[in-house]
Amino acid sequence: DVHGAMQLAEQLRHDIESRQPDIGGGSRLRVTASIGVAVSQSDTPDLSTLQRQADQAMYQAKALGRNRVSLI
Repeated sequence: DVHGAMQLAEQLRHDIESRQPDIGGGSRLRVTASIGVAVSQSDTPDLSTLQRQADQAMYQAKALGRNRVSLI
């Protein structure tokens, strides 16, 4: 469901952000993720449509400041 998808996406975003790989010399690399979530409104979802909507949601997340989850 939508709530579960958003929870999972947010957990993934948080887990990615919390990992800061050591890049040598005591420096760490900050990594973030912008994640788009799309939900089918029909019983027979068209995978290409869902992928396109998720991609649009990801670009929306980036436009809103990055490092966030967006839903379309």
